[in-house]
Amino acid sequence: MLCRKICYAVFYRVELYLSKETSAGLAKGVAQRAVIRNVTKALAGQPGKRLVIADNFYSSCALVLTLLEKGYYYVGTHRSDRLGWPRSVQFPQKTRPKGMPRGAYRIAHAKEVPGLVAVAWMDSRPVNMIASGCATTQTTVLRRDKGRSERSVVPCPQLLFLAFVDMAIVNAFILHKEVLQKKGEKVPTRAEYMRRLHVELLNVSKVTLWSNINAEDLVTVPTPAGDHTLVNTDDMYEGGRDAKRRQHLCKVCSAMAAIKTKSYESSYYCPTCTELRGGYVPLCNRVRREASGNTLTCSQIWHQSWANGTAIPPHFRQIRFRERKRKRRDAEEK
Repeated sequence: MLCRKICYAVFYRVELYLSKETSAGLAKGVAQRAVIRNVTKALAGQPGKRLVIADNFYSSCALVLTLLEKGYYYVGTHRSDRLGWPRSVQFPQKTRPKGMPRGAYRIAHAKEVPGLVAVAWMDSRPVNMIASGCATTQTTVLRRDKGRSERSVVPCPQLLFLAFVDMAIVNAFILHKEVLQKKGEKVPTRAEYMRRLHVELLNVSKVTLWSNINAEDLVTVPTPAGDHTLVNTDDMYEGGRDAKRRQHLCKVCSAMAAIKTKSYESSYYCPTCTELRGGYVPLCNRVRREASGNTLTCSQIWHQSWANGTAIPPHFRQIRFRERKRKRRDAEEK
């Protein structure tokens, strides 16, 4: 998988694992050879100093040294029974003793290749990692002691960051499976889970943090609400003497409309919500559904009752946010 500036990630090559080789000679180092083969083909003719990330199925000292000779750095978890792993850094315990603090770690440098580093880190169980071309200088993070309400400095090696990410993904998948099993629902495979996770992460925008009511407890000071004033659209219908403004389906009316019922249209929209949502948010500037006792405009319902669209009642219809095709086409022509 190659990371580029124009996108988050692109799958360049996919190679299927066809079970274990029958020949012992061919089976030895098959995973490592696959990494070298794919990396060489995928990055042929491109600048070096790339970072290769893999799990313990592929990691080995020989693989790291081979990639380092080709100008590629490596980081990943490592199995303790593989050839070349330093026994001096390995924790003898299979689980963390009560007397050992969480986060205790050991680091070893290769004598002939100083850039090759092995790390053993103790969580609930030992976690082994190997890396090349990384800094081993200790850094720190600030944490607040709940008992004394004071901040304390905690060592945090930068090398462990990717291990935290990997652990978070694995733990989330395990919890996701347990919840679905208790509900009696279908449990997805890890590939399906990872695809869904990538899609959700790629859809994260500013609205996720600014307008998510679930993130209110993460801030210590009130966040500015922003200006949510409706603006009349500048898009006009083409042709005819009397030009009229284009109208779009109101988001509130669409959510409240019955099935197979067309909702009201409006030429007004909220620029702030449009920017945060990444899609057009048209809203009526007048009161609708007065027969049911409603006294609020669609704009007031959206911004006040529904907290800028983040607290839409679940029994209403689901709405989608799309970028206007005309706006996108005009931008491409420019």
